[in-house]
Amino acid sequence: MSGSGDQEREHALEAYKSKLLESREWEAKLKALRLDIKGLQHDFDVSEDNIKALQSVGQIIGEVLKQLDEERFIVKASSGPRYVVGCRSKVDKAKLKQGTRVALDMTTLTIMRMLPREVDPLVYNMSLEDPGQVSFGGIGGLNEQIRELREVIELPLKNPELFLRVGIKPPKGVLLYGPPGTGKTLLARAVASSLETNFLKVVSSAIVDKYIGESARLIREMFGYAKEHEPCIIFMDEIDAIGGRRFSEGTSADREIQRTLMELLNQLDGFDYLGQTKIIMATNRPDTLDPALLRAGRLDRKLEIPLPNEVGRLEILKIHSGSVVTDGEIDFESIVKMSDGMNGADLRNVVTEAGLFAIKDYRDSINQDDFNKAVRKMAESKKLEGKLDYQNLELVRPAVAGVHVRARFGEMQPPLTRPAGQGLFYTLTPFYCNTMPDMKASQSPTKPKRSRSEMEADGGAHANPVAAQTHDDDTSSDDDDDDDFGPALPSTAPKRKKRKLPYEKLYVAALPGATRYSKSLMHREQLCFTTFTPHTEFLITTSIDGVVKFWKKDFGGIEFVKEFRAHSGEIKSVSVSADGRSFATAGADKTIKIFDVVTFDLLAMLSLEYSPYAVCWLHGRGASFPQFAVSSEENSWIRVYDGRGENPDPLQVLKSIHRLPVSLMAYNNHYDCVVSVDQGGMVEYWRPNGSFEKPDNVWSLKSSTNLFEFKKSKCVPSSLTISPTGKQFATFSFPDRKIRVFDFATGKLHRTYDESIETITSMQQAGTAVQHLEDMEFGRRIAIERELDQPWLRCRMNVVFDETSNFILYGTMYGVKVINTVTNKLVKLYGQEESIRPLWLCLYQGQPEKKGVVTVEMAASENPLLQEAEARDAMLVSTGSGKVRFYMYTNDSTAAKSVRDVQNEKPRAAASNKRNEEQALAATGTTATLHTTYGDITIRLFPDAAPKAVENFVTHARNNYYNNVIFHRVIRKFMIQTGDPLGDGTGGESIWGKEFADEFSNLKHDKAYTVSMANAGPNSNGSQFFITTEKTPWLDNKHTIFGRAIAGMDVVHKIENTKVYKEKPEDDIKIISISIS
Repeated sequence: MSGSGDQEREHALEAYKSKLLESREWEAKLKALRLDIKGLQHDFDVSEDNIKALQSVGQIIGEVLKQLDEERFIVKASSGPRYVVGCRSKVDKAKLKQGTRVALDMTTLTIMRMLPREVDPLVYNMSLEDPGQVSFGGIGGLNEQIRELREVIELPLKNPELFLRVGIKPPKGVLLYGPPGTGKTLLARAVASSLETNFLKVVSSAIVDKYIGESARLIREMFGYAKEHEPCIIFMDEIDAIGGRRFSEGTSADREIQRTLMELLNQLDGFDYLGQTKIIMATNRPDTLDPALLRAGRLDRKLEIPLPNEVGRLEILKIHSGSVVTDGEIDFESIVKMSDGMNGADLRNVVTEAGLFAIKDYRDSINQDDFNKAVRKMAESKKLEGKLDYQNLELVRPAVAGVHVRARFGEMQPPLTRPAGQGLFYTLTPFYCNTMPDMKASQSPTKPKRSRSEMEADGGAHANPVAAQTHDDDTSSDDDDDDDFGPALPSTAPKRKKRKLPYEKLYVAALPGATRYSKSLMHREQLCFTTFTPHTEFLITTSIDGVVKFWKKDFGGIEFVKEFRAHSGEIKSVSVSADGRSFATAGADKTIKIFDVVTFDLLAMLSLEYSPYAVCWLHGRGASFPQFAVSSEENSWIRVYDGRGENPDPLQVLKSIHRLPVSLMAYNNHYDCVVSVDQGGMVEYWRPNGSFEKPDNVWSLKSSTNLFEFKKSKCVPSSLTISPTGKQFATFSFPDRKIRVFDFATGKLHRTYDESIETITSMQQAGTAVQHLEDMEFGRRIAIERELDQPWLRCRMNVVFDETSNFILYGTMYGVKVINTVTNKLVKLYGQEESIRPLWLCLYQGQPEKKGVVTVEMAASENPLLQEAEARDAMLVSTGSGKVRFYMYTNDSTAAKSVRDVQNEKPRAAASNKRNEEQALAATGTTATLHTTYGDITIRLFPDAAPKAVENFVTHARNNYYNNVIFHRVIRKFMIQTGDPLGDGTGGESIWGKEFADEFSNLKHDKAYTVSMANAGPNSNGSQFFITTEKTPWLDNKHTIFGRAIAGMDVVHKIENTKVYKEKPEDDIKIISISIS
């Protein structure tokens, strides 16, 4: 009996514990909900207050001078008069101190609200400076300086009680000094980024104002703003602009700078040692600073930031090259040995230059030779930098001996080398001096010597080193000379003739004139394709839910005609015939729909036994028997069907053209030829009838073309477009993200345009991008670019030609680029100011309403009547990434932003989000969902890349090992860590009861939300893991990546932003359980 009683008691205790845990979980959820309600109530009150303020009558800005009693205040209006006023009940009267800015009701003169302190726009702009995602791990060669800087700035801000306990005063600020490019600004940004404080970046030269007293006022405003927004770091760069030594004499401008310095000294004396404002100053010239600025009590610590030594340069070079793609092992130590005297900025440029060498050779990776050439180039520029005296160079012009030797010795000449110093031409290698022929023997006895003036008058044409290399053996020509002075410098090289496109302005005028979209219309789901039909002037739009809409082009816009729910699934491909009368769609539901464009009717439907990949019409204008081709996802076959839809069986099955499934097809009406591309990047030409062989009017041997370009580059085109003239075709390919323009007849590559993320990033860093973006905006757009790498999104980007085939248009992260392929210049950029990433484009240029026969020459003339007769109604239509709208660019530049987005549909956002989540989960295979007290986080696991880590994690999860485990470590802008049953970071073990080896794959910490093992050292993997909240490349090859969060990112950031003490959340955040699917 006692045994059964014990069992009952144990069961009761277990039930009690279960209920207790359940009760605590509900209490935690209830607590979180109460906090949410409190926050929402505050937001509601603020919004309600703002609405009432907007609905009320006009208000007067004033400043509180004095409080008379509990209800009345003396307020001075900004216009001058003073009033005795009352106060609104919702305003906290205790905060209405002297100097507080308030808003007065214009009719009752009641204080309606408190206003923030007025801030000078220049100071406010300083506060908008984002320190960026800079960490100390991304700074090399300055370990000691980083330690001291954190000791001076970070320690007093994070732990001021340590200084109170010891009884000392922490430093107020620090001066960073050293040569340019050594990392002074980078250190300041890293401090601000790691502390998550407000950051004021002050360019000292911008403070100086032409009006007396304004510069000192800006200093006061700056320090006042910093005190109100503590914790705050003020970073004053180039402090020598206002902090130079004072002297008794000088101009009024000098005296104004001295007044500014005195105000700065006064402010430095005024703020508290233990305050939450710290100052960092930087200069290249510490010797010019005023001693009063450097004395103890103002700038207590001076840190020299020197040029890096060999070890530091190696560390810096590895950091900058960590994100680049390399070919084989790189010997960084040999590169560093050639980089003596270089700073961190120079080493970053070495990596950039190496990448440019790779780009010039059409390679996607950097090899050792690229780095060697880059470091030599930088070394030469460093030696020439700031040392060239051009007047002296002109004086020694006749004495350049290298070219003289080159021209003299003919075929026996030794190899020429480039000097490493300030010499600008070639010199003779000393090793070959013993092989020189007799100079006297080689001289012509009939030629008289010439004076220096005669040589300079000669123009130096014979001294051209290129010409010398071309005519080495022509030693008897009249251009040779034996003058002891040597040849003069080469004359100015003839300018290369620029390519010109006749009537370019006229062609550009035929494109839409406005660079902002004038109107946008909607589908219920995201759009995938837009198409203008030639000759019949219809716009056809399709969306991923299988909907097809017909729109008729009219003057200045489009008019809706008809809508079809053509497919029950996604539309995979669309095609319009060359005559503009037929339109076909291929759907994921294994059907083909055929439409008559003119009558906008559905003519026929074909049910297939295979999944269609691409569809293409195969007949030209005026054909009596329309046909279209359909490729399959399962095999390489291409089936040709009756375009009238009368016969459901294929007329022809082409099995031997390709070996892999065909993803793209396009028909060239001018050559009566089809171009097709398969998944392996193979491009083939074939006739749409007869023997279906390659036509005779194009290239004869494929080896003479550049059609193997995709196979060489290991990329696959995602779009294929034939130019209106039929003379060219263009492709957009992945993963290299290049636009290629080919000559159709010869198959030769005409132009290539690189839009890869690596190239865009390099141009952004080098300042050569089409549009320089702020770091945050650039990061946002790059994140969208990375999302476009998804297989189902690649086929939704294309390239289009204008009607003359001289211009191509394609979408980029900066907008829609218009490139003149003749001159190779960017002539226009649509949507530069829009926050839309354009994808699929179609262009309508229409037919001009001519009053007579107007030639191109006549239209290009200055005759206004002829120009009016040639007026166009052009329209560019674009889809957008993740958008349910399509955007129209026309000649209307006056459209207001508030009315241009037409709400013609009600989007099914919930259904779209659900389907995206289902697609993401289906694509991930094994997934894990962390059910936390803050919400759910869904993680995609990588069993192929890290099988041991995934097995360990999944087994623990299924055994409830992680249930009720807390997130014991949270670092903002870095990561959240969990998995330790002890909750302090010291516990946890693997399912094998011992540590297991790291599994480093090609996965990198190049994205946020990466899930990695939290190992304490090599091969010390147990049960702890963390989720990053930012890119953390310094963790590569240190922590095993075994997953990535794909949903619940808001929960990750909510945990990241929780209040912590010593990196541990003050309130426990638990994993309730983990579901594996």
